[in-house]
Amino acid sequence: MKYIRTYHLPWSQGSTSDDKTLKDTTHFKDKDVIATLKMDGENTGFTKHNIHARSLDSKDHPSRHWVKGLWGNIKCDIPENLKFYGENLAAKHSILYKNLDTYLYIFAILDLETNTFLSWESVKEWCYLLNLETVPILYEGKWNEEIIKSIYREYDINGNIMEGYVVRNKESFKYEDSSTNLAKFVRKNHVTSASHWMYDKIVYNELIKMKEAYFIPHCDDYCGMGRFNYTCPYCNKNVDDYDIWYEQDNINETSGHQILCESCKHNLKIVYKNYTFYVK
Repeated sequence: MKYIRTYHLPWSQGSTSDDKTLKDTTHFKDKDVIATLKMDGENTGFTKHNIHARSLDSKDHPSRHWVKGLWGNIKCDIPENLKFYGENLAAKHSILYKNLDTYLYIFAILDLETNTFLSWESVKEWCYLLNLETVPILYEGKWNEEIIKSIYREYDINGNIMEGYVVRNKESFKYEDSSTNLAKFVRKNHVTSASHWMYDKIVYNELIKMKEAYFIPHCDDYCGMGRFNYTCPYCNKNVDDYDIWYEQDNINETSGHQILCESCKHNLKIVYKNYTFYVK
């Protein structure tokens, strides 16, 4: 099943004659919503048994190999009834991305048995279990049109051009009810190239620099003290940090912990993936 066609919000700047636009947003009133970063990649769907671009009969392309490799590592753990939808950001389309955590960002999961998009909490839980990234969240809370309108910026927090954002009902909803639970804002003149990215020379987006790191106990008796050892991915200096030893349990349960490299003063983040600590 192809991913649904998302309607534009009434104030979206990048709608074309082929797009559908909401007349108003009254159906979002009083709903808990999330707004996520709209990313300029290729819509990709996958189940336990197959993976494809937006078109179900999409042919092979080198920019799809990385995502196919990732899918090959996790497909055995995907339930029969779930279909994941994400953005493949391996190749540059109209925006060249830098500092990406991954080339695949998940934005929706469909229960094929009930034809229902899972709640955002369920999406996050499944992504955590399969070690997948979700699209970055820009706002979470009750629908507030003024706040939603103010989300768009020229650049995102990583310094990349911002294509736009997507707003969805935080709770689950039926596939056929998507037009009243999901909408997007796209920047003006988003597509600037006259040719299609698939037929141009491939330019790959850039992944963030990341290196393994270690929490090392002070002694074999585990006296409750220790150090965090890492090599800065920017200046390559090896550092022992004794101030964040007590944060390791929190890093296991959260999205990371911010630190500052003592050498180059670069802002770093400690993350925990696949039972391993990293700094990036």
